Amino acid sequence: MSHILIADDDPTIPRLLAMIFDRMGHRLSVAPTVIEAHQLLTGADPIDLLILDFHLQDGDAIGLLERLSADPAFKEVTILMSSAELSDDHPSREAMLALFPERVRPMVKGWIRKPFAIDALIRVVEELLGIKKPRYQ
Repeated sequence: MSHILIADDDPTIPRLLAMIFDRMGHRLSVAPTVIEAHQLLTGADPIDLLILDFHLQDGDAIGLLERLSADPAFKEVTILMSSAELSDDHPSREAMLALFPERVRPMVKGWIRKPFAIDALIRVVEELLGIKKPRYQ
């Protein structure tokens, strides 16, 4: 099915998501750093969805997206932002998005607040990947 990259420096999140996405038939790659995420995103193996934590060990989402937007080898990918900073007392998602390089803003298709419910994340991922679940009556 789809190749999902999760860029998150919390080791428990990728472990849990690997089990879930594997059962759904997806392949998951993990990058705890900006450098590793950049290497995977610009590599030969296309990524369909990037689940991107705002803060990583060696930088943040803005730095990664700035590097990608300047890289001619970068192929467009759908981005789902993941952050604990998406709270009521933090700037709006639109204000956060305004910090991103203009070229990649349209690729940010969704936001999910950490900690997230697994069923909510699955729904968002299925929607972003265009997966339609069969309806049973």
